[in-house]
Amino acid sequence: MKKLIHHLRALFHLSLHYSKFEEIVWRHLKKYHASENFHSGIYENEKRILTVFTLKEGVDIHFHYRVVGGRLQYRSRAVDYFDPELTTDMFVLATHFNNLLRAGKVLVDPEHNYVDFLMESDYTTLILYPGEIGVDAGVHFRTTYDVHWAFHKLMTDREEPAIIIADLMRQKDEEKDRNNSVN
Repeated sequence: MKKLIHHLRALFHLSLHYSKFEEIVWRHLKKYHASENFHSGIYENEKRILTVFTLKEGVDIHFHYRVVGGRLQYRSRAVDYFDPELTTDMFVLATHFNNLLRAGKVLVDPEHNYVDFLMESDYTTLILYPGEIGVDAGVHFRTTYDVHWAFHKLMTDREEPAIIIADLMRQKDEEKDRNNSVN
């Protein structure tokens, strides 16, 4: 019965004018943040939520969730500042990442020397499956962690971008093997 109600509600929402989709997704996003008890700043006029998550001890990252232009954007600042000397390597590492990512993209700003990770979801998917907001937010968080790790390694160890990506891929394979052996 719950499934039927969900499908009827989704059909109703899809029958609405597209301009109403933004409001529905905005409501779903606020509901998700409230249900997770995230300490967030909600900016109604901008349809944006700011949350600070701790990636690891001493590393807090700002996560921005914004409803705009037919999409829900998930954006995080993976690196606040990098040495301008590293700009070329930052772009090379971002290119490696972007070639591997299934969702989202790593953005390097050479003018202000920061690195962001951006993911987007279209309204239609989120209208049909509001739970995807939480799934996408989880993917965004985990990928931000990986982006932060890789770029931090580049900045501190001055490791070659290709080696950093190879190390990350090896770590992910080992993690997948551990998870498969547990199941």
